[in-house]
Amino acid sequence: MTTEELIISLEKELHSSLTRGNYARLNEIIADDFYEFGSSGNVWTKNDILTRLPSEDKSAPQILSRNYQLKELSPDNYFVTYISYRLINGQEERVALRSSLWRKNNLQWQMIFHQGTFKI
Repeated sequence: MTTEELIISLEKELHSSLTRGNYARLNEIIADDFYEFGSSGNVWTKNDILTRLPSEDKSAPQILSRNYQLKELSPDNYFVTYISYRLINGQEERVALRSSLWRKNNLQWQMIFHQGTFKI
């Protein structure tokens, strides 16, 4: 698996309710200095994510994604952009433009930044 494929798989893993509900796995994937600019306008830290995601409603429609583009900033840092959405009654809902920064720490890739912006 290439680095690009691995990072995309990690990004998609974070869309999975299994991972979102798994505190230990989230703690591995999310860097200690992580922060997020949410589509709501809120700023979230790793602590916020570890508190919020495991308590999410597990019956919500699955998050899907497409149009991944990766840019290598250095061998240990990647910038990722893509589109996320949920399929509700066959329609794409909650369509958002997403970007993330990933950093390799001791052989483990971790997300250090994320931003979501809803498309209107």
